[in-house]
Amino acid sequence: MVPLYPIEVIGLLSRVKIDAAVDTCFEGEVCLPATVAIELGLVLMGQEEFEYADGRREMDYLFAGEVILMGEQKPISIVLTQSNQALIGTELMADCTFTVDFSTGRADIVRSATTP
Repeated sequence: MVPLYPIEVIGLLSRVKIDAAVDTCFEGEVCLPATVAIELGLVLMGQEEFEYADGRREMDYLFAGEVILMGEQKPISIVLTQSNQALIGTELMADCTFTVDFSTGRADIVRSATTP
């Protein structure tokens, strides 16, 4: 069971609503299937090295886009995957609390309370 959370990703050409898997091992913001990224018209920003769960390190291209998460729109960096599953990473959830309903497989992400 993989917990899913709905996000909307925006590129230069279009936008898409997608159920993304919440991946607490992915330290980036969002990872999208390459086919979705092409439709969105994302802008290439550069490259960054990522470490995968199996320990290998590889350079991946980063693309600029925007995400709507919890009703807020913000610019993000997007990595592409050949998989069909979009991912939400820990950088996107850095100021959030994350819970999972294992009976439904749905994730809940809320902004953490800030201390004055």
